[in-house]
Amino acid sequence: MENVVLAGVDGSPESRGAALWAVREAGFRQWPVWFANVFPSPTIADPSIDSAYLQTAHRDAERLFQGLETEARRLGVSSQGIALPGRANEVLVKLSNDAGLTVVGRRHHSAIGARLGSVSSALAAHAHSPTAVIPHGWESRPSSQGTENGHALSVGRVVVAVEPGPGAMSLLHTAAGFAQRDGLSLSVVTVAATKHEETYGSSLTELLTHTKERFIGLEISVHYVAGKPVPEIAHAAGDAVLLVVGTRGFGGLSGWMHGSVSQALLQHISLPMLVVPNRAPE
Repeated sequence: MENVVLAGVDGSPESRGAALWAVREAGFRQWPVWFANVFPSPTIADPSIDSAYLQTAHRDAERLFQGLETEARRLGVSSQGIALPGRANEVLVKLSNDAGLTVVGRRHHSAIGARLGSVSSALAAHAHSPTAVIPHGWESRPSSQGTENGHALSVGRVVVAVEPGPGAMSLLHTAAGFAQRDGLSLSVVTVAATKHEETYGSSLTELLTHTKERFIGLEISVHYVAGKPVPEIAHAAGDAVLLVVGTRGFGGLSGWMHGSVSQALLQHISLPMLVVPNRAPE
């Protein structure tokens, strides 16, 4: 895995928004960004037709890359374009093995069956790197302040959904790193069928102690929520800047944070979501 941000692009407004998010993130990390455009493989077994098709596909990709590379240069980010034939989800999942972060756009909820939507779902489930899924129009949505049990939740939050267990520390530190870097607060949400401070209290406290020691000065709040994971996490995220989740259960407790939950959350939220594989390094 390399220190590079991989952005899947297809010329749509959704992918452009995701690419701009990727460029900004690459700038923060001082990493280069790769813009990857995947086009369908030729289907006609005629070398002359295949050659013309591939030349056209690469020219179209180059035009797409030009505008994005201009924006990257403006922000001082090194970039390159990659154009490859194949199935977008398969090619991008493979490329994610060489990236430290993968970024893809997602269309509006009403377009669940759209190509970009299926690609974002596939990457969130199978990418080898942490994957940010950026919804259409994220950059134009203002933040707002919410409340829980009468207490204000900070404007400008990163929300992380976590349960104690192997991998939880890495997930917490990933979310905390985003929050501290951008001057935001961190809201830690954990969900079970019933209120469970007694069940997770000591374990989560230990995790949070390590996080606070590493991210000194970061404002961290903890929210124990009873109910079904998907609607409760979506509600807790509200108008957060970023939601961070894992792809699988992090231990032998409730095991609620698994692939189906992260997949379902993609259809219930309208903010950027970072999906961290439990195999990903901290």
